[in-house]
Amino acid sequence: MNIKKLLLLAVMPMIGLTVNAQQESKIDFTPKKGDVTLAFTLGYNSYASIEAAPLLQNYYFTASPSTNWSDKKLMVGFEGGYYISPAIRALLGGGYSRTDNPGKAEYNGTSDGVVPSYGVSPSQSSTNITAFVGADYIFGSNSVKPYVGIRGRGSYGYNEIKYDSSESMGKSVAEAWTYGGAIVFGADYIFSGGLILGCQFDLFSYTYGAVQYKPQPGLASNSNSCHNFGAIAAPTIRIGFNF
Repeated sequence: MNIKKLLLLAVMPMIGLTVNAQQESKIDFTPKKGDVTLAFTLGYNSYASIEAAPLLQNYYFTASPSTNWSDKKLMVGFEGGYYISPAIRALLGGGYSRTDNPGKAEYNGTSDGVVPSYGVSPSQSSTNITAFVGADYIFGSNSVKPYVGIRGRGSYGYNEIKYDSSESMGKSVAEAWTYGGAIVFGADYIFSGGLILGCQFDLFSYTYGAVQYKPQPGLASNSNSCHNFGAIAAPTIRIGFNF
């Protein structure tokens, strides 16, 4: 095989990619009024998370909640969008997570210690809910769609620990709330067929968080709160479809 054939084989795929890109550049990717987008999101959002305190303690410490996005784990959410006009998109989305851990009753061994005792394993349930509303102003042309937008966010977290033993009967409950807003910037790439792949981050954000603990029956609740300000924060990936 001579050098000319090698060069031809190397150039042909590049020519094909160039032609395909030129053809896609002629396609009108501009969203129309009334279009709908459905997407899954993956990001470090400031969701509310909390863990109830153990029962029958002599001292309880009510820590401030963490609303810093970098302290959170990745969370999957869902997002729906509606194009009010080709340049304005309204958004609504959120996520839900629930975990239930069944407990185990205590098991008493023998008094001489030959058969050891097993302590009680408390049952535990946790719920996390996030929700947001927002709007984006979209600019750009063809398949790349940068945008700037606003978000209003809220979340709720609940954790319950329930003991079933001779020494501690009852449950310990903790709740957390967050709400706030952000100015976001991002970009979507719209593939042929309506597939959307995008990413965004918060230019500026504010989040207020509050927690409330009731560690045992008959004890008054105790609460605490915090404020968080962020910039260039909370990166999020979006993948979905435009209809």
